[in-house]
Amino acid sequence: MEQLNADDSVNGIIIQLPIEDPAQTDELVNLVEPTKDVDALGDKADFEPATPMAIMWLLAGYNVDLRDKVVLLIGKGKLVGKPLERILKSSGVNVRIADRSTGDLSEETLKADVIITATGSPAILYPEMIKEGAVVVDAGVASEGGKTVGDLADSVYEREDLKVTPKKGG
Repeated sequence: MEQLNADDSVNGIIIQLPIEDPAQTDELVNLVEPTKDVDALGDKADFEPATPMAIMWLLAGYNVDLRDKVVLLIGKGKLVGKPLERILKSSGVNVRIADRSTGDLSEETLKADVIITATGSPAILYPEMIKEGAVVVDAGVASEGGKTVGDLADSVYEREDLKVTPKKGG
């Protein structure tokens, strides 16, 4: 890592997560020089994390006003959930967080005006779990049967009253 950090021809370094020993993740990502930490995983990164920023730009681009809305973020991972929670809170958004320890996920999702999923767990969100007219951003990525899928069940895309990000895999 020292060699890559010192090499002026290397502009960015990405640590591909997950690593074999997740307990070493924080130590490893913090070895990356902050000016080269393009995924913004280290504690002192000079960049904003790409996927969370893309989600914020997507919502802004579609004029989704988060003020006075119930925003639910599902997932607290290092790549998306945790940094997106920080960005939302610093923007003054009242965000609720759900994860594996959340008792009844449906109880939380049915209250939400905006749901952002970032779990990487296929089909954790079904149509009956989403209130009418909600905005749903699926930032989860998983593999199922050799295909790339998101956190939403296929049947969610049949709901015409929702604003939903496109289905993974085309």
